Amino acid sequence: MPLKIQLTEKIIKLGFRKNCIVETILVTKNEDGAYNPAPMGVTWVGGIMMVINPYKSTKTCQNLQRDCISVINIDSNPLLFLATAFKDEIDLNYTIDNYRFESSEATIYLLKNKCSKLSEDRLSFLNEVNDIKIHNNYPRVLSRGTSEAINAIIHATRVNYYLKQGAWDEVEIFEKKIWDSIELIRRISGKDSPEIKVSNIIEGMLDKWREEF
Repeated sequence: MPLKIQLTEKIIKLGFRKNCIVETILVTKNEDGAYNPAPMGVTWVGGIMMVINPYKSTKTCQNLQRDCISVINIDSNPLLFLATAFKDEIDLNYTIDNYRFESSEATIYLLKNKCSKLSEDRLSFLNEVNDIKIHNNYPRVLSRGTSEAINAIIHATRVNYYLKQGAWDEVEIFEKKIWDSIELIRRISGKDSPEIKVSNIIEGMLDKWREEF
């Protein structure tokens, strides 16, 4: 079977649906050679092509402009999403080897195909899947708590951004979304779960940011 067909089949088995955004952790390399992991929405657009639309101000965008290699890490640990989204605020030990987290369920190796302007503050990168490694063959149950925790993390990045811009209306919109997620997490997740830890940390960050701004 041709390699492209094999890779396409793996993409579908991993749960990608055409033109749907999925949440991953994308690992790129900084100019000094250090790995830069960051939560990133990725869109499969068919065949072996993936689209990534980062903000121009991020290291991820700068790295993708300079380098042709990036790696999607598929991982369901919300604490890892939180730590990679807020590297300066969250102290969580993790290791990355060959662009891969030890806990990753799968890694998808990308080669940049082309870059184009998406908007005034974002670029769009079209990437070709070069290889896929499956590290966990066991199916996993779907946790609403995990989904809401990752959702809250994504919204928290927007709160942090809009606070720095002084866009208070946007801050309030995203804060409300965060609290809706936290309310659900605390209703359905175990008290010692990663989701509860994430919700508590985000609550603390929101209080801290409010004091700073």
